[in-house]
Amino acid sequence: MRYSIGVDIGATKILAGIVRQDGYVVERLRRSTPATDGELVVAAVVDVVKHLLESSRKQALPIDGIGVGTAGQIDFVRGRVLSGTPNIRNWENIELGAKLGSQFGVPVWVDNDVNVHLLAEVTLGAAQASENVVMLAFGTGVGGAVLVDGRILHGAWGGAAELGHTTVNFRGPMCNCGSRGCLELYGSGTGIAARMSERLTASGRSVSEVSSHEVFAKAVEGDSLARATIDEMVEAISFACVSLIHTFNPGMVILGGGVVANRRWVVDDVSTRVRKLGMKSLVQSVAFETPTFGPEAGLVGAALQVFINEQATGGNLS
Repeated sequence: MRYSIGVDIGATKILAGIVRQDGYVVERLRRSTPATDGELVVAAVVDVVKHLLESSRKQALPIDGIGVGTAGQIDFVRGRVLSGTPNIRNWENIELGAKLGSQFGVPVWVDNDVNVHLLAEVTLGAAQASENVVMLAFGTGVGGAVLVDGRILHGAWGGAAELGHTTVNFRGPMCNCGSRGCLELYGSGTGIAARMSERLTASGRSVSEVSSHEVFAKAVEGDSLARATIDEMVEAISFACVSLIHTFNPGMVILGGGVVANRRWVVDDVSTRVRKLGMKSLVQSVAFETPTFGPEAGLVGAALQVFINEQATGGNLS
């Protein structure tokens, strides 16, 4: 059996581990993300990898390489973080693949966090044996990944599949990406909270700090503004899915992330709406699924890059 090290860099935590080729996590380490500076994040990653490599030597587990998943736009060809998450300061223009490769002398692969999650689902999870898949991850923002003919879509350098910035309302509010009415403004946790706050203000009701969790709870209780906000979210996701299905002709759409976790009804509702909105020849046969992998999806998917990409060109092979 072969082994690699996977590293999942999040806004609040770094989760790393020794992962077997079949996805079994032999050992894991967790560190708080030093979100005040990008170079401190690199140092933290180096530290956890050192510990895992030492542990692998003691257990006589040969490590074939290191795979990293992180939020942001990743230059997949060079293993470089071009533009990161606003939750980590200075997480941009970081030569992460080169730094890790020179430090440890093994092949290193760096990719976007949703790309590696989809890699885990395609290899060992909900999308096994699928050749064409679209994945949307709804959290603080909305991330995306696309599998085309069995390969993760990276584009010219790795910036493809920014699906959260698919426009669903060209007269909608401004998005931080520079466009208007992006899916992220309606389907993310922050977007749901913002849309609810707008409705509260317009209705003259008092506005306090509101979270997407509270909006869902109020919708269940029958609050009309909360129900309208959640319905708008589902509608936005549905129209985005129709556009993505028309574009990529996938056999499966996976909807995941904390916003829809444990809310299978959202996925089912989107599926029903999509089949009424899109071109029948394209939308009728698409399966809508939730992810198999939970909190360790990024860790496992990151590690699997080493085995899946080793015969491919691109990536940082130091």
